[in-house]
Amino acid sequence: MNMEFGEYLKSLRKRRGFSIRKLAHNAGVSNSYLSQIETGQRGIPSPWILRKLARPLKVEYEELLRAAGYLFVQEKGISAAGQHIFRDEDYEYSREPELDLEELLQRPKIKFKGVLLSEEDKKELIEFLEFAWGVMQKKKKQGKP
Repeated sequence: MNMEFGEYLKSLRKRRGFSIRKLAHNAGVSNSYLSQIETGQRGIPSPWILRKLARPLKVEYEELLRAAGYLFVQEKGISAAGQHIFRDEDYEYSREPELDLEELLQRPKIKFKGVLLSEEDKKELIEFLEFAWGVMQKKKKQGKP
């Protein structure tokens, strides 16, 4: 995956003196997800996740977008690195070439059966999904459907 961005994120985290758990708590994301990004087991986080990380890391959102490859600097300003960049009322920049379920659960205003999920609800759902995913992977290794 993208080890270079993971190393960059790790250096920012260490510069602020945060453990993975502390940064995850301050940003409102899963600590296992951050760990996977730092070790290169996960790809580049979505712009929504980068926005959450910018504040506790005390870096500009655009800096994280550039480091992640979402933006690049031209002579006349900032341009999108891909065609799927758009503006909306909640976020300045975003790109969705694929959808990650964990990242989806990190977004604001997510509902399940018409009920707005709290941050705690989302964290518990992520923990449940991680557990269920582990069970599914074990079954696959054992050759069970």
